[in-house]
Amino acid sequence: MKLQHLALVFSLLCMALTSCHKSSEIKLVYSIEFSDDLEDVADIEVHYTDFNGVTHREKAENGYWEKELVTPCPPVSSKLRVETNRDANIVGDEPLTLEMNVKAEAIRYVDGEVMEAVDYEEHISSVATGREEVINALPSFNVERNYVITSDADSRVVLTRHIVVD
Repeated sequence: MKLQHLALVFSLLCMALTSCHKSSEIKLVYSIEFSDDLEDVADIEVHYTDFNGVTHREKAENGYWEKELVTPCPPVSSKLRVETNRDANIVGDEPLTLEMNVKAEAIRYVDGEVMEAVDYEEHISSVATGREEVINALPSFNVERNYVITSDADSRVVLTRHIVVD
């Protein structure tokens, strides 16, 4: 009987430690800005995995893409993949620089107020050369990142980025 009682107390303690504050939520906000040159020469598709493990595909337009995912509590993970497909051959006398800025930000809200925010931001650049000739091989922008949101011992948000493909 003591062993069962101890097991029950232990399981209740574990539930209390892993449960979330009812008025708390964490948002993961992805935002990507693309250079005008990249948008002019390629179709840009963003794949992201939500916190339920479902992968979605969206076409990026107007040089910007943003998505917000919400969860009541960590740990959760999400995957972000950006793919470019060459639209057409490019003729030019200048090297073409293709750029994008990727930002992932985890924000903890309690009772509607921002308690903390952590983020990763990176600039990714690739140069296509081929002066005075057709550039047949557009530099690849197949970039993939895994983001994991956890909580530390003090209930602070921890955002970890894993580079999968560069």
